[in-house]
This record gives sequence, C-alpha cells and structure tokens, in this order.
Amino acid sequence: MKEFMVSIIIPCYNAEKYIDKCLSSIINQTLKRIEIIVVNDGSTDKSLDVITRYQNKFSNIKIVNQKNMGQAESRNKGIRLAKGEYIGFVDSDDYIESGMYETLYNEAKQDNLDLVICNFDRVSEDGKILRTHNQKRFNEKYFNNKQLIYEFFLNENELIEGYCWNKLFKRSLFIENGIFFPKLKYEDIPTVFEVLCLTNRAKYINRSFYHYVQRNTSTVHSTNEQAIKDFIVAINLVNQILVNKGYKQRFKAEFLLYIVRCVLYFYVKNKSIIERNKEIYDQINCWINEISLKKCILSKKMTIRNFIRIILYKIGAFKIFFRLFHLFRPSV
Repeated sequence: MKEFMVSIIIPCYNAEKYIDKCLSSIINQTLKRIEIIVVNDGSTDKSLDVITRYQNKFSNIKIVNQKNMGQAESRNKGIRLAKGEYIGFVDSDDYIESGMYETLYNEAKQDNLDLVICNFDRVSEDGKILRTHNQKRFNEKYFNNKQLIYEFFLNENELIEGYCWNKLFKRSLFIENGIFFPKLKYEDIPTVFEVLCLTNRAKYINRSFYHYVQRNTSTVHSTNEQAIKDFIVAINLVNQILVNKGYKQRFKAEFLLYIVRCVLYFYVKNKSIIERNKEIYDQINCWINEISLKKCILSKKMTIRNFIRIILYKIGAFKIFFRLFHLFRPSV
C-alpha cells in the first residue's frame, strides 16, 4: 500500500453524540490517502461502538484504546503512531469540510511548507454559525517562524493562536524535535508555539474548513481556578521556549502584550477567581510589571488600546483596567 499523505488524529472521550458526524466528515475527505487514528480515551458511553462501526467499513481507521489519560496524552499517542507525511488534529465533537485536507496538503507539497493554516467557524451544536474569522489581508500569505511568532502574540482575531485543529503540520517537526502535548487544559498553546518557532515556511488559507462546535462544557468556555493555573503553566512554558530558542529579548514586548490580552479574557470569564487568589494575582502582576512604559511609547507595534490597558494597570486602576476591556471587547 502507498504511504499515507496525512494522518488525522482524533482524541475521543464520551463523544457518542458527536463522533458520528465528526468521522463522517473525515471519511468524506476528497484526499483519499489518509490515515485516521481515533484514540478512545476510556470512554464510558457508546463512543467505541460508533468508532468500531466505522472501522468495520473503512480499512484506514485505526482505533487505539487506553484508560482515561486526557486529551494531551491521546494526541501524543496519535503522534507516535502516525505514518503520514503530515499530521492533522480534529476534536471528536467538531467536523470539517470535505476539501480541507486535500487543499492544505496540496498547498504544503506545492510550496514545500512545514505548516498550513486555515480559517474556522465557531458553530452551535445545531450548526448555527456563531462567529466567522475573516482574515482577507492574510489570504495566501507566506510566513516564516518570526512572522508566525509575532502574529501568535499580537493578532487578536485568532489568525494563528494556540489551536492545533485548524492546521496541517509536517510530522517530522514533532518527531525530530521531540514535541508533545503537556498534560494540562491549555496544552495546545505551548505545543503549537514550539512548532511555530521551528517552522521555516508556512501559509495561511482564508477559507473556513474547520467547524468548531462551541459547547458550554468545552475547555475554552469553562473557566475555573485550575483552568487559570493551567493557563499560567502554559504561558510559562511559552516563556521557556522563547528563552531556549534565543527569542526572549526580541519578542519580549509582544509576549507581554499577549499575556495582557489573555488575562483580560480570563478576568471577563470569572473575575472573582483572579481577585481572590493571591498566587494567580501575583503572577499576573509579575508579568505586567515587566512591561516598560518607555518601550511602549517608543514601540511602533503598540496599539492605543493596549497602551491604555497597561497604563491603567500600572497606576493601580485594576478595576477600571478590566472595565475598559468590556467597552472594546469584540462579540463572540
């Protein structure tokens, strides 16, 4: 049999309501030489029955059963088993357009890309589009690793961001550099960031191939104290990657502005957690205090909005700082 072009990795835990639609969208890909790796992460519902039914019909589906170890380890298991030249990730409650992987793979091969990124929609469980991300000015644009890092930190419209599922990665980036997902809620952030640092050439396609189903129970829409602590761990891992790659000084301002934006997001979700937890509050203060007002004034990259945010925070107008964010906050 010819080698697989793409390995698609799907972590699955108690997704019986969604996995059928997910697998159907992947089986119907116009790119046919794909390997589908479903990691059943100790599901206690009928997810395995649905997956097995698909495996009985399609020889390119591989099922891996493991005790419940979490999404990060499920993805890592898939990476270790993958045989494709490129790797894609799909969450078990999401679905994709039929031409997604053919388009991304052809772009990757044509231009010898390490990474191809596509647009995505946020949709409700009944399929209603809640938000689209139009990035026309970046369509068909090429990026090197430094440009990717810059956009990861500063683009507020989720152009790059720490999501693995709207991207096609060259598998060798993971295998040759020993990159795997850490076991925490925001495992995508440091993992994707490290891949971006190692990417020589990438391309952005402004087409919404991926449909992210927004459920109230999903990680990015449910915030608790542990989630914020996991985020802090993820950001500290990003900081360590910057140091290890020798990029800390070059991207220090951008990194700190990224932190400001993320902190605002968490505060909006549940301000009481940040205000009452000294460990979290002190870590945020530590980050913000690293920002030099002089450098902010001189920086051509500093937006007025971000400058106002930082000024208010530094003079101690903590509550005004966060209320101001509400005035400028984009609707989700």
